[in-house]
Amino acid sequence: MGVPLDVFITEDMVAETCEAICRIFAEKGPRESRQTARMKFMVHKWSAPRLRDELAGVLGRALEQAPPSRLQNCFFRDPILTGQQKQRGLHYIATACTAGRLSPEDLFVAAGVAEEFGSGALSLTTMQNILVTDIPGSKIDEACERLSLTPTLQVNASHARIGVISCTGFEYCEKALVETKELAASCVDNLEKGRVDPAVPLKIAFSGCSNDCAHAQAADIGLMGTQNKEADSAMDYFHIIAGTRIGDKPEKGIKFPAPIPANRVAAQLASLIRGFNEKRRSSESFPDFYRRYFTEDGIEFQI
Repeated sequence: MGVPLDVFITEDMVAETCEAICRIFAEKGPRESRQTARMKFMVHKWSAPRLRDELAGVLGRALEQAPPSRLQNCFFRDPILTGQQKQRGLHYIATACTAGRLSPEDLFVAAGVAEEFGSGALSLTTMQNILVTDIPGSKIDEACERLSLTPTLQVNASHARIGVISCTGFEYCEKALVETKELAASCVDNLEKGRVDPAVPLKIAFSGCSNDCAHAQAADIGLMGTQNKEADSAMDYFHIIAGTRIGDKPEKGIKFPAPIPANRVAAQLASLIRGFNEKRRSSESFPDFYRRYFTEDGIEFQI
């Protein structure tokens, strides 16, 4: 998990500060093994105070103390429906681009809607979704109707569809061990077909290998591709990590005891989400729910 340095810098100091951190890692980071030649291992070994002292030394000045943290404890920050912008009279439309896979035809439609009804701007979110912005309130319905004609973009999407994120998988990445995007989309289709939608938006992340480009280890439910040498080598397998907490009290997620084959991932997700919907306490987050069930009843929802 990342650690705060408790350092405050202004905008004009960002570039030199990042350069200084990179220089520290290049000169003093671990080089014994390719597996551990990562900044995270250096930070874990040093702790934040030493890195802060090293940074001050490279920059040649004392570092200003950061104000008290106001970290959010929620993974999911994407808009879900339509909403009003800060600019008076203007609105945005949130569209779900399932696992970040968008057809060229639908992108042209979205661009046309942005030009005709808004300012011509499209915004990409960290959850691989698209916002059409700067639309007057009187044109929202017509713009939504036009966007409803795009198969790979959905307005008023389910929590599951707008909350799934995926790396490219082995289709476009030589490091990936498994296919991810098609599986992520099929899992969402399965959830919607079975009418199993999270009670609140969740981040469901699919990563094709341990490099974890989709941040499966920092999601409500994370799936990380792996190889299972003891099983059928032709089958994709996934580790499942659930219950990760972020914010002011971060905690690592709990990994299932063994990886599961790709053909069981959809059913496993449905089981986890169904259990969350049926047995969560009032306003209980998924990490709190999952940890409570893991400690009290074991992994009841593992199938």
